[in-house]
Amino acid sequence: MSKRLAHDDGCSPRHLTGPSAAVRAALLISVAALAACSSSGGSAHVEPHTPTPTPSPTATASPAPSAHVYVADQGSNSITSYAAATAGTPNQTPIGTISGSSTGLGAPISDALDAAGNIYVANTLTVTVYPANPVGTLNEAPTATINVGAIDGGVTPYGVGVDATGKIYVATPGEIFVFAANPVGTVTTPIATISGSNTLLAEIHNFAFDVTGRIYVTDNVRGILVFAPNPSGALNEAPVANIPRNGTTGLSYPWGIALDSSGNIYTLDTAHIYEFPPNPVGTVSEAPTATITGASTGLDGGNDGMAVDASGAIYAANDLSNVIAEFAANPSGTLNEAPVATIAGSNTGLNGSRSVAVTGAVYAASVRRRR
Repeated sequence: MSKRLAHDDGCSPRHLTGPSAAVRAALLISVAALAACSSSGGSAHVEPHTPTPTPSPTATASPAPSAHVYVADQGSNSITSYAAATAGTPNQTPIGTISGSSTGLGAPISDALDAAGNIYVANTLTVTVYPANPVGTLNEAPTATINVGAIDGGVTPYGVGVDATGKIYVATPGEIFVFAANPVGTVTTPIATISGSNTLLAEIHNFAFDVTGRIYVTDNVRGILVFAPNPSGALNEAPVANIPRNGTTGLSYPWGIALDSSGNIYTLDTAHIYEFPPNPVGTVSEAPTATITGASTGLDGGNDGMAVDASGAIYAANDLSNVIAEFAANPSGTLNEAPVATIAGSNTGLNGSRSVAVTGAVYAASVRRRR
């Protein structure tokens, strides 16, 4: 006996052949179901059986890219980049290395990133600029060269910074030169100069910027000086704030400087990281709100740069020990604690790590907040 079944939705008639009792019973059940559909004024729908699907592998969202750490390494005459360490001491090979005779690098002492990730490097007489996200070993010419040595008879850059608008700041002995954003080719003319006796500038090194654009600079004679945003032309104006170098502040030879997203001020000074409150005005001779120092920290007392990422993590370059150390955000009191992570070891290629810059730095996060 054969039988043929059409698609069964519970209300369509079944097409059956053969007079068996089983078939007749099935026919009666179908007729009853049709009657129920008609009397209800609608179409009763019995969901057909659906096989249980085979479980698929659990979808895992791709992790967000980790921050990259860029190091101006004076001993190897290179810029090296690494994935930010999250714990321990990864002896990692650089993701990218900018090195070689075509790069224009010359004993790099300071590096900075703009909001797009382009890399700015202070060399003996120049600031050189390279595209973001280098991978592998690159011996390529810079996209721009700021010939600082052509100004004032061979002045030497000590540090470089880039504000939220892309303007480039160069620290030299007693002067700050400001250059227009997005340089191309060779540049020799600044758009602003901050210098003169009113500025108090003496021996300056590195820059940070707050959400209003105010300019923070370390000075080995004066401590930390703060200037008004958006300089233009030749300015011989007093700073809007000064955290002086004295026994109360603890400052003796401040070099690196960075701000967190709350505006707290961090400086790296002879094996100490000091934190000061945000938005100083006038002369603020007060003790730091936090100090990271001591044998456990590994801070080596060299002339080093620092950075703070968008999460508040603090990065310090140690040029004597060739270590990049990361400390936890929001320190409080006096802390003699080991870093939460370090980048160190023979695979890193570090040899005189004078400065560190981190993607997602605070000023870039501040630009997003201000929109």
